[in-house]
Amino acid sequence: MKATCNPILTIVMPFFNKKEMVSIMIDSILANTFDNWELLAIDDGADNETRNYLKHYERDERIHFIKRNREPKGAQTCRNIGIELAKGKYIVFFDSDDYIQPYCLEQRVQEIEKHPEVDFVIFPSGDFTNGVFSDKTTSCIFGYPIYGDDIKAFARRTLPYVVWNNIYRLSSIKDHKLIWDTNLLSLQDADFNLKSLLSDLTYVYAHSKPDYGYRTSDNTESVSHKIMSSHHQKSHIYAINNFYRNIQKKYNHKYDKYIYEGVLQIYCKMTYGHIDREFANCLISTISKYSPIYAKAFKRQLIISILLSKLIPEKRARQFAMLSFLLKREIRNYIISKRIRNKKTQYYEENIYNNCNI
Repeated sequence: MKATCNPILTIVMPFFNKKEMVSIMIDSILANTFDNWELLAIDDGADNETRNYLKHYERDERIHFIKRNREPKGAQTCRNIGIELAKGKYIVFFDSDDYIQPYCLEQRVQEIEKHPEVDFVIFPSGDFTNGVFSDKTTSCIFGYPIYGDDIKAFARRTLPYVVWNNIYRLSSIKDHKLIWDTNLLSLQDADFNLKSLLSDLTYVYAHSKPDYGYRTSDNTESVSHKIMSSHHQKSHIYAINNFYRNIQKKYNHKYDKYIYEGVLQIYCKMTYGHIDREFANCLISTISKYSPIYAKAFKRQLIISILLSKLIPEKRARQFAMLSFLLKREIRNYIISKRIRNKKTQYYEENIYNNCNI
């Protein structure tokens, strides 16, 4: 164990129950080759069983359990608390139910110190399922430089990276007054990442080994699984308003088409298997404030799907009405997967994986 009064790196990690998963993440941090860090584990209202289970980690003076001291409940509030309390030169935002490779922290600190000109660096990630880290799949792997225009990607909900892919200069976050939006129930990462881009934070993609394992199929309580619930519809409307307002403020109507594609992506996820007229009309009303042309396009699709639903099942009617979008999305997803595979192959051929200095 190594205590440090002036850590180079602050790790901000909200947690709420799921004690075994939290323990796996903390153990993976402790197993890292880099040790000059502080972990701010922000307690978002965990039960006593979880607190007692994790209590032994307090023996390491680098680990600080901090109880959320304000509303609202949620990871965003916890991350904002972490930003306020952080002492490190650099900061990362990790999820408590994931996993990091033993070289993760050293790799990230070394890379950002090679680039004093940037505000943050993005690293490739892998998949962590049933206790096994893998970078073989492409469906849940982020952090590869394959999109060209990352604002376009975020607008259309094809994520180039997630916040845990990144290491930031703490001073850059504070100087630009970047905070997590506590009104969002989902899409928090996309909102924070988009705000960083629109604030002109500079960044590079690291040409490095995947170092973060995103837990997928064995985590049924994550936000990504809850995103389809009706409870999140108002949050999605709020997020879409933010996307339109913030992007148009800087780029006028340059990205309207891609934000609209992102809206269709959200609608399809939220209404899998049926036509939700109320939610669709809320989306149309929102789009009409910023891009009337695309509001009319969505309204036409809704009318067609309603008419077809009198003849065929609702799911098929909705799919047929959005056939053009769905086909383009599948083609784009195929291209993205192919680009990720090609990029990974390039990294292997250049011996990034086998001859790393970490």
